[in-house]
Formats: sequence, C-alpha cells, structure tokens
Amino acid sequence: MIDAYKKLSRDYKKNVQKMFIVHPSWWFKIVLGFMQKVVSSKFAAKMELVEKLSLLPDLVPCEEIDIPQEIIEYYLSSC
Repeated sequence: MIDAYKKLSRDYKKNVQKMFIVHPSWWFKIVLGFMQKVVSSKFAAKMELVEKLSLLPDLVPCEEIDIPQEIIEYYLSSC
C-alpha cells in the first residue's frame, strides 16, 4: 500500500482525500498502528478502516465507488 502511494505523482497524492480499508484484519491494524508512527502524519490521516462493506456507503456516495460485482455477490451470499 505504501509502495503504491509512493508511486503516485505529487499532484495525485495531494488529491487523495481518504483511503478506505474494508475488513481490516487484526494484523493489518497492528501494522497500521506502527506504520502511523513512521510515515508522514498526512498519509496516516488519509487512512480509514471500515469494518463492514455495508458501512462504506455511509462514508462515500455509492455513485463515486466502483465495487466489483463479484464482491457484492459474495457479500450478499454471506449475509
């Protein structure tokens, strides 16, 4: 994730407002906690953890996100 962010040009980095991580594992949460101490505070502030896919539309308008159909079908079948 950090590598992908580093590959973005400065203009794109400035335009990234939030990065949503859906269904973060406990391991990812631990790594993110340490990472926030190392990376810039601006980058850390852009990260937002979302526990469930169903909570994502509360944070981002549905017309602005493109969730693959396979993910939606898997989510609906597991409910």
